[in-house]
Amino acid sequence: MPEQGLQGGLVPEPTLPEARGATNRRELERDLREALAAGQFQLHWQPIVNCITGRLLRFEALIRWDRPGTGPVAPATFVPIAEALGLHQQLDLWVLRNALQEAARWPQEIRVAVNVSALWFHGEDLSRAVETVLLESGLDPGRLELEVTERVFIGNDVAAKKEFAQLRALGVGVALDDFGTGFSSLSYLRTIAFDRLKLDRLFIDGLSTSRRTEVITRAVLQLGAGLGMEVCAEGVAHQAQLEILQAYQCDEVQGYLIARPGPMTPERMAVQQRLDRSSLFLGDTADLGALQATW
Repeated sequence: MPEQGLQGGLVPEPTLPEARGATNRRELERDLREALAAGQFQLHWQPIVNCITGRLLRFEALIRWDRPGTGPVAPATFVPIAEALGLHQQLDLWVLRNALQEAARWPQEIRVAVNVSALWFHGEDLSRAVETVLLESGLDPGRLELEVTERVFIGNDVAAKKEFAQLRALGVGVALDDFGTGFSSLSYLRTIAFDRLKLDRLFIDGLSTSRRTEVITRAVLQLGAGLGMEVCAEGVAHQAQLEILQAYQCDEVQGYLIARPGPMTPERMAVQQRLDRSSLFLGDTADLGALQATW
């Protein structure tokens, strides 16, 4: 029977789809907590390369969850749930620890990029946690770059700037991710010296079809150069996009044209290090074919 409302009316019972959705959400939350406790996640890696030569610069660590009995769950689904449950710190620490331990075994010139939740900047000490994990792994702080979105600044300007200063003091790089999709990215560039701007794939998608998109992309590249910040184009999927970015002297690229995210193996590392001789850049097709077969 429907329950009595505060104003004397009846509160309608949830419809079947609503009830099922609530149950699924609770089950997902339960399984996510269990996954964190058991370390059931995986890291997949996507390379970031020099736009002109194809030289491997760093790998971005991307978390993956194969939910028992259900299958893969997209990060876009479970990461916001982790944040809502207050589990973002545990999730980010898992990624940081595992990513840095893996990167410590790589050649010294290859860096690692890790995304961190904006909620770290709302009163939690990210820089201290990063320092601890760096000491545990033995990784040179200069080989780590944290990727953040402008959400870190919303309602928290002063604390966020203090945290950035502490991270920079450690020697850790910081990149502004999803640049161009927020409401006030430019205002942050006046006071925060990011190492890198990551141009959102929304702009890359329209590169070969929209003159307006090309103009905006060129302007962002000029902005980055003027501020001493490198620009990485995300989501590069087609040769035409790469060629436009090369013509505009973009610094870095990542995307399916280069390689899809996947688990790290010695073979994949070796192939990726040879990508600068592929047909995408200097005309040798052998390594590109090997790369596409392994990722």
